[in-house]
Amino acid sequence: SKHLSQKLFLQPVAAWRTKSKPCPVVTGCHCRVCGSINLTDDEPIVLLQPMINPLSYYKDLYESERVNCSKFHWLDVDQVLRSSQLDLLGNFGQQLHLAYQRHSLLGLVYDHYFVTDEAWTIEFRGDTPAQSTVIVHKEPKGLYESLKSFPNCPDVRARMEAVCGAQAFSFCFRNCEHVACFVAEGSWFSSQVAHPGKLWNMFLDQVMRHHRSKLNVVPWELEEPGGNHVMYSDAEGFLEYEATVPLLADIGYNDFNVLILGAPGSGKSTLVNMFFNRSVSRVAPWKESSLRKLQITRGLGVIAGHRRRVNIIEAVGFWTGAEI
Repeated sequence: SKHLSQKLFLQPVAAWRTKSKPCPVVTGCHCRVCGSINLTDDEPIVLLQPMINPLSYYKDLYESERVNCSKFHWLDVDQVLRSSQLDLLGNFGQQLHLAYQRHSLLGLVYDHYFVTDEAWTIEFRGDTPAQSTVIVHKEPKGLYESLKSFPNCPDVRARMEAVCGAQAFSFCFRNCEHVACFVAEGSWFSSQVAHPGKLWNMFLDQVMRHHRSKLNVVPWELEEPGGNHVMYSDAEGFLEYEATVPLLADIGYNDFNVLILGAPGSGKSTLVNMFFNRSVSRVAPWKESSLRKLQITRGLGVIAGHRRRVNIIEAVGFWTGAEI
């Protein structure tokens, strides 16, 4: 299979829509993953009408990715979509493949990664990058290159469940290769954004210069949990653990918000754990402190005779550079 879009934009015309027979790789003429056009070598090219201006498209693409880079680094899972996808995971066979197809997005050649058992597939997919979500489906993938085979074990199933419904696509930080490698290997890594990868060359200078610390770093939802085990079996926590969230998007009128400030290693996470009598926040020596952003732990407790929600807000450790 060959992508025609890269050839078309080398011609004097801005762009053209072409169609003669269905693409052998994807359903229909337009690739649902990247929006490009695929044709076989022996298929006649029929130019019909102007499509879109590539310069305008690239400008919008850069601006969209610049916004994505500045956003909070998380998957922003669509819970409704996730619920509908989880039951489909049971359809995967015992042998899976980490695979990719070569695509061209208006001249940007990149590899689209996915995990498949040759019938069912899990991948980051959408009509446009902004509309991409991690979904499970059984549409034919056509020709692809398999990088490795691996068993469908409980750990793999758990990683599939963790990314199902993710919708915060980013070429730089949360792309199809990140998701596929995470499912297959447990690592959040994309070779295409590692220097000198294709997407690195495309986006680094324009949109990533202030956000390189997020490169190939796991999103918030996939970070290793503290364990959430009971600390003292003969005592009860002041609060009943409810959830750990990245944002306070739905603060109730009667909620209590508690802000904890302090230097790295001063005991902020330990204090949070004592509130709940559970290891809900990771504890590490100050030089190894893993907290690089705001962390919010929610719980329920009886306050002044009423059961209310309490939001424990643990701030990033303050450090001036001096030894503590």
